[in-house]
Amino acid sequence: MSIQYRKLERKVTYAGKTKTMYNAKIIHSGVIDQRELAKRISEKSGMSTGDVTHAIEELNEMFVELLAQGYIIDLGVLGRFKAGLNSKACDKPEQVSVKTITEVTCNYKPGKEIKKALNSVSLEADRRVDEHGEYVENSHKKKH
Repeated sequence: MSIQYRKLERKVTYAGKTKTMYNAKIIHSGVIDQRELAKRISEKSGMSTGDVTHAIEELNEMFVELLAQGYIIDLGVLGRFKAGLNSKACDKPEQVSVKTITEVTCNYKPGKEIKKALNSVSLEADRRVDEHGEYVENSHKKKH
């Protein structure tokens, strides 16, 4: 099994000059929601879907509560979650205050097993291109 990527065109302006550049972007396979995840876990374990769903719901509530209290949550293979801040830069330490904080975020660092799995994944170019690398289908473009 592999992850597909597409070639994405970007317009980059530097020093008043616009240049077309390209980079790769993952084509996601879809979204697995909480219900589907619980169903898949129950199929591989001795737990019912309802029990797994309840455990996930409790985990969700506990995450919110613990992150809001400033705890770092370490889930082993899944990784670590912690609150973080974005703030304006100040010239002097005494200028730093709650008013200079622009956003409170959640930082995530994957566990070693996830990093290893993602670093060894097979990658495959998007199949929706012709022999010249041009997209046959424009479904990836933003709709206005």
